[in-house]
Amino acid sequence: METVFHPAADLFPMMSDEELDALGEDMLEHGQREDISLYKGAILDGRNRYVACQLNGIEPRCREELPADPYAFVASANLHRRHLDASQRAMIAAKLATLGDGERKAASPKGEAVRTQQEAATMLDVGKRSVERARIVQVQGAPELVEAVEKGLVSVSVAAEFAQAAPPLMQAALISQAGSAAAAALFYIFP
Repeated sequence: METVFHPAADLFPMMSDEELDALGEDMLEHGQREDISLYKGAILDGRNRYVACQLNGIEPRCREELPADPYAFVASANLHRRHLDASQRAMIAAKLATLGDGERKAASPKGEAVRTQQEAATMLDVGKRSVERARIVQVQGAPELVEAVEKGLVSVSVAAEFAQAAPPLMQAALISQAGSAAAAALFYIFP
């Protein structure tokens, strides 16, 4: 099977190497408990299962899904089985939200689902303000800062404040100097 991930699959972060190893060990002992969901041949849900299968020589078991909204399918499938904090869920909601405040909701030229920040916030069980902050982090944050929020190491509110206060290159330098995004953001905001 060719490895092609649907863009919706990228909403949720991949497991760490240690978590993938543990999943692979479990699959070797107990088998693949849940099928990998494909959408028009691309992996929609089950990237971690797929990678664990590949790393352990297991033939992955897949099934084709044709949901009306692939993004909503992925959010629903992962929201309750992943242990994500509110900041991590807000980052996912910000990726899902294709409309900001005041934008008209019309059919997307690419055919994907169009949703507001409020709709995405509701889908991921977070406040709209958290989604707005997550969007600030995604647009104005250094990659290290974005990754830290996605991994649950920095809250989205602290990260957004840091992203608005310092340009990305300064953020990266401060993160490098402090040793972590959390330390840099907290020190910069609360000196």
